[in-house]
Amino acid sequence: MILTRIVFCILCGAIFGGAYFAAEAPQEKLHKHKKGKFSLRYPSDWKEQVDTDGDALKVSSADEAAFVQVKTDQVKKPLTACEYLARMEATEATPKANVLPEDKRRPKDEELEAAGVRDGCMGAYRVSRPEGDYLQGAGVYVNGRNVWVIIQNLRAASRDKYGAAIGDIARSFAVK
Repeated sequence: MILTRIVFCILCGAIFGGAYFAAEAPQEKLHKHKKGKFSLRYPSDWKEQVDTDGDALKVSSADEAAFVQVKTDQVKKPLTACEYLARMEATEATPKANVLPEDKRRPKDEELEAAGVRDGCMGAYRVSRPEGDYLQGAGVYVNGRNVWVIIQNLRAASRDKYGAAIGDIARSFAVK
């Protein structure tokens, strides 16, 4: 009798628990950016914006506390992803210091392969604004003269809520 109750409780937990977690799992959308030649997955409850030129995509949380943006560019002469990132950092109105050590800025070869690119460089920044502190991440990916810049922006106070989501979105980036 006790064994029957234990088995019944386990089965009910598996059935109802599985249904609960399935209902709670966020659905994803896939954006295939034709002009930029990349794709990106993001939660279905996030907002998508494509700029008027079609060169950038931004997906943001409903409360605007987090977003991931992909910008495309072409350079006249080939350069490394870290050279491009250094140029970006130097042209900021308020220069930001990359807190990632230089030996940690290059993505692993398997990550580059999964994204479909040859070269990459990453940056991490903490930005203080009057409305609060923000955590930013930048990933620059290069194939020849084509460049993709992925910007992750997150209110520091929302790190627990959106930190994993923006990381998953950024890792979903892939060049067609």
